[in-house]
Amino acid sequence: MNYAGVVWGFIKGNSIEKVHMQFCKRMLGVKANTQNDFIYGELGRVNNQTQRFYIMIKYWTKLLRTNNNKFNKKIYLTLLNDSVIYPNKLSWGLLLRDLLCSIGFHEEWLFQDVVNDKIFLIMLDNV
Repeated sequence: MNYAGVVWGFIKGNSIEKVHMQFCKRMLGVKANTQNDFIYGELGRVNNQTQRFYIMIKYWTKLLRTNNNKFNKKIYLTLLNDSVIYPNKLSWGLLLRDLLCSIGFHEEWLFQDVVNDKIFLIMLDNV
């Protein structure tokens, strides 16, 4: 359901979420009006948008370590440069910056560095 979520992950995907929740409720055999948070808790899951946010941030940490000659890194650096030049123009880079800042990782964005990817992702799981 989150295939290529790195690219389209900031879209809410309400239709996908609705179908997923209907499936989960049928699988558990509960009423359709059962609160969604209970379903996620019972199954030990989070909603799909949260999963996509995690996928995007994980990809971002990989991008930081990628060689500058790689195509995806060049595009990322262009987005990063555009976010400085055009701060009001909506882009994947600005949305990622806002996401990281909203969950307490503003310094990581400013320095464009994560000291230890594994520890960073564990910290991200706890947010």
